[in-house]
Amino acid sequence: MAAPTLPLTQADCEQAAPRMVDGKPKPRVLSLGDGLLLQVAPSTVDAKGDYSTSKQWLYRYSLDGHERRYGLGPFDPANKAGMNLDRARIKAMLLREQVAQGIDPLERKHEQREERERKRLARRTTGKTLQEVAEEFIAMQAPRWSTGVTDQWRDTMKRLVYPFIGKIPVAQVTDEDVLRVLEPLWARNATNTGREICKYLYRIFGYAIARKYRTLANPAVWKNGLEHALAKPRKAEPRPALDYRHMPAFMAKLRQEPGDNARCLEFVILTGVRSNEAREATWGEIDLAERTRTIPKKRMKMRGIIRYP
Repeated sequence: MAAPTLPLTQADCEQAAPRMVDGKPKPRVLSLGDGLLLQVAPSTVDAKGDYSTSKQWLYRYSLDGHERRYGLGPFDPANKAGMNLDRARIKAMLLREQVAQGIDPLERKHEQREERERKRLARRTTGKTLQEVAEEFIAMQAPRWSTGVTDQWRDTMKRLVYPFIGKIPVAQVTDEDVLRVLEPLWARNATNTGREICKYLYRIFGYAIARKYRTLANPAVWKNGLEHALAKPRKAEPRPALDYRHMPAFMAKLRQEPGDNARCLEFVILTGVRSNEAREATWGEIDLAERTRTIPKKRMKMRGIIRYP
């Protein structure tokens, strides 16, 4: 039922109170004409029966056969936290002119809000380069990754990605930019490395999208995406293994080679550890008395402590 139109003054608006039903306060809507409404609503009534009152200005209009209500803001005689009667009438008049032109004030409000959000996101992405977002992503994951995995991500991105597209704003990177990274790897048949980098970038762009640094689709999608822009990799020829009968002679020659690289290879052969576990070994991990080495879990791929003779 439509609220009756009342010739209310500013004082009437200040004194307006909720309607009482069976001794309980209920919301009421007062119509001031030309679509301007004042909604008077009580707060939750406490045990003593006390309550406060909130007053909100509304503009009611009809467009394309549908009635809608547009919130103008709270009532405030001082025109500070809200608006008084005169200001509310002016606001309602401006909205009435929009309706007369066939413009829906609510839809325009939503469009303006979306435009503000778009501009806010654009400002946020300005200056956020791919390299900055990638380093942010790696830093976030580092506590859950082993040191080896973290170092591998950083080293791979630094050597093979940043020189090509690291300075491009992450919001503007395209699939063509990603191909600039992958094509040199395909050219030298380092396709496994290329696929790994593609996975890295897919996760980084996914993070950028989730953090609102980017609004476009992920440009590093492989399946039904980049896979069609690159040739199928050539089958790599397996390298021949050294006959175990030649190992004594090989080890004797290896021990004659100077330098850390030779000692690291010898260590890998004797212990069977991964190359990074040999390169990152410290004397604190080696117990000469017990003739054992203990690798802390933070450096292990499976995040568990390993001890071996």
